[in-house]
Amino acid sequence: MRSHRGSSKIEFSSVSEGLRLSLLDAPHMDLIRICNQASDKETGGILVGRYSKDLKTAVVSQLTGPPADSQGFLSSFRRGVAGLQSLLDQYWSGSSSTYYLGEWHYHPSHNASPSTVDIAQMKAIANDSNYFCPEPILLIVAKSDSGGFAYSANVFFRSGGYLSLQQKETVL
Repeated sequence: MRSHRGSSKIEFSSVSEGLRLSLLDAPHMDLIRICNQASDKETGGILVGRYSKDLKTAVVSQLTGPPADSQGFLSSFRRGVAGLQSLLDQYWSGSSSTYYLGEWHYHPSHNASPSTVDIAQMKAIANDSNYFCPEPILLIVAKSDSGGFAYSANVFFRSGGYLSLQQKETVL
C-alpha cells in the first residue's frame, strides 16, 4: 500500500502471475471525490472496465458511487443494488463493451487492507455465476496519515484464494 496525492492513474501488478490492474485518471478522481464526500463513513461501489486480449490486465474506465440503497457506517459498508443492473446492461451493450470488474470501497480508518468480511464477500462474488465475473477485483481506498490516500488491490479466484497486487504509480 502506498499513499498517493495528485492526479494520475494508479497501477497494480503481480509479477509472479503476470496480472495487472490499471485505474485510469477520470475514475481515480471520481473515487477521491466520493471518498472525500463520505468523510468518516465507509462507502463504495463497483468497478467497470475492460480486459486486455490476453485477459491479464483489467482497465478500470468507470466506477460507480454507492447505489441509493447502500448503507455506510464508521466501520462497515453494505453496497446496495438499486439501478446497477440497468447501468451494467448499458455499459455492456454500448460501443465500448465494458464489464463489471469488481468492487471498491473506502476505509476512513487509515487501513487499506481487506477485512475478513471483505474477503468473504469477494469469495462469494467469485463463486456467484450471476456476476459473470469469476475473478473479481477488490480495490480498497483508505485515508493515509500524510493526508492523501492509500490503496490495496486484490484479485479473488473461484478456488477460494486471492492474490494481492502491488501498487506502482504512473504520473500522467
